[in-house]
Amino acid sequence: MTPEQMRDASLLELFSLEAEAQTQVLNEGLLALERNPTQADQLEACMRAAHSLKGAARIVGVDAGVSVAHVMEDCLVSAQEGRLRLHPEHIDALLQGTDLLMRIATPGSDNVGPADIDAYVAHLNELLEPSGRVAPRAAPVEFDVSQLLLAPEPLPEPEPLLQPEPVAP
Repeated sequence: MTPEQMRDASLLELFSLEAEAQTQVLNEGLLALERNPTQADQLEACMRAAHSLKGAARIVGVDAGVSVAHVMEDCLVSAQEGRLRLHPEHIDALLQGTDLLMRIATPGSDNVGPADIDAYVAHLNELLEPSGRVAPRAAPVEFDVSQLLLAPEPLPEPEPLLQPEPVAP
């Protein structure tokens, strides 16, 4: 095994440990939110756990984990900001995502494919936008290519550096 392979294996093992810890936080928090869907401390804990998993998955290059954790985080942030009230179907979907993340993070687990990830992300997005309409996005900023063709403006002259006062002997 090359040093690079050993490093990658170590990172994946760390990701697996992180997923185990964070999915436990998610499971406990989501069960509490099932009883009280507006409980701010549990929303915060769950959102942070999903955010941590998204970052950890991104670091080790587990794109499936990034996708699942990202859509879960979006759902939890919407609930935190009051744009979404969590209903049982949201909690069920978030618990499914937690299970999916654990399966993704389990070494040697080949029981999660791209179709599973795509179906989960689509399902949770549908719960976030049940009307079937896509949320409007900000219009892209127009960029004037002609600005690239113009000569840059000269930079202002730098101010002289302050010289320390000589110390008398």
